[in-house]
Amino acid sequence: MKKIIKIALGVFLIGFFLGIVYSALNKAQSEETFPPGLLTMQPIPVYCGPSFEVLLTTMNTFNMSFVGSGDVRHQGNEEGRLLGTLSFWYNADVHKGVFYLTVPASANTCLLGYGVDWQFDTDVLLDIVNEEIANESKQIESE
Repeated sequence: MKKIIKIALGVFLIGFFLGIVYSALNKAQSEETFPPGLLTMQPIPVYCGPSFEVLLTTMNTFNMSFVGSGDVRHQGNEEGRLLGTLSFWYNADVHKGVFYLTVPASANTCLLGYGVDWQFDTDVLLDIVNEEIANESKQIESE
């Protein structure tokens, strides 16, 4: 029982620490891109765990598939230092999805949000798919 308490406390403390770091980084970046005073920091719990285990559980237990990801870089600059990677995972059968932030420095993945009854704009999704197909065709033709 003591081991479970120690593990739970350790996970909580790691998550709490990452939450503080993440909120500080977000505050610095939000001040540079949004008008002053528009955004305020909100203390919310962030749950994190070892990336491999979190993502494996997402795939095997929740039957979610990877949909897309994007880098989180210092000051939102493409050449900026990599802070983390946002990813979206989705289970089309039950219309549930999750947003994660994977932090390479800690090898942890944090659950940012879990949504049910997802609705998608299929026209926008088709535009994205068609654009990707056109780009792939252009690359093949240029080779």
